Amino acid sequence: MICIKLKGGLGNQMFQYALGRIIEKKEGTDLFIDNRFFRQESKISGLTARSFELDVFPNTYKFADKAKIDLFFSPTILSKIKRKMGINYPRIFMEKKFGYNENVLNFQPPIYLSGYFQSYLYFKGYENLIDEIFSFPSHTLNSINKSYLQEIKAVNSVAVHIRRGDYVQNRLTQEFHGNCNRSYYQKAIEFLKEKIENPHFFFFSDDPKWVRNEFKEFACEKTFIENTSEEAWIDMFLMKTCKHNIIANSSYSWWSAWLNKNSEKLVIAPKKWFAKQNFNISDLIPKGWIQL
Repeated sequence: MICIKLKGGLGNQMFQYALGRIIEKKEGTDLFIDNRFFRQESKISGLTARSFELDVFPNTYKFADKAKIDLFFSPTILSKIKRKMGINYPRIFMEKKFGYNENVLNFQPPIYLSGYFQSYLYFKGYENLIDEIFSFPSHTLNSINKSYLQEIKAVNSVAVHIRRGDYVQNRLTQEFHGNCNRSYYQKAIEFLKEKIENPHFFFFSDDPKWVRNEFKEFACEKTFIENTSEEAWIDMFLMKTCKHNIIANSSYSWWSAWLNKNSEKLVIAPKKWFAKQNFNISDLIPKGWIQL
């Protein structure tokens, strides 16, 4: 049995679930989801409230009940003795630092995993599985988004994602992540205007009205997409359908570019992914993506 703790928004949940499914397939065992974060921890003061968002994808999810979680965190005397003796069985792995850990894929079940696991290196050799588990229900698009989709497919489309939301509204999130400024997007757009013939830029954001006002003067062919935050998967689907991507320092944004199957795609990503922490993001940004 594998049990993985889900936390964060859609992009973070996708990283965590993808890793769990890969180990499940590799080891021939069952994956269970610990979703207590959404019922308990996300209510802690200072954290952005989150909910389980993976149900948009056509997967069958198994959720860990108390008995399965207690298998790893049981307060019994025997469990306490094992921990004091340094015996980590059943194994509990808490991610300690940002980046790829090659040992994770070799853990033998039963295993409990907690972390963000934000690295494309975990997916090598399992790309088809990732495409399968993150297939979008595009047949449910409304008429407006179907029209956007047709336009995106008809031009040299570039998705421009601008993350705001808790990046600007939540003090702790703002201090940790920061957000990409106008200068970054201006440089990225000018760079792609030199590389792509007749590019058309499609702007996506969780604050679309602010983006329309802030970027309306940018000298480029552009369309502003205005979906609500409850339609997060729709924006991700439309962004990954664009031919090229300008992403924000966001896992949600990252997935829209990684799932983009255009073999000639150009992806622009920010060099600075975090506001203060100087983490090495080479395990996060695939080779071939351009950092500005």
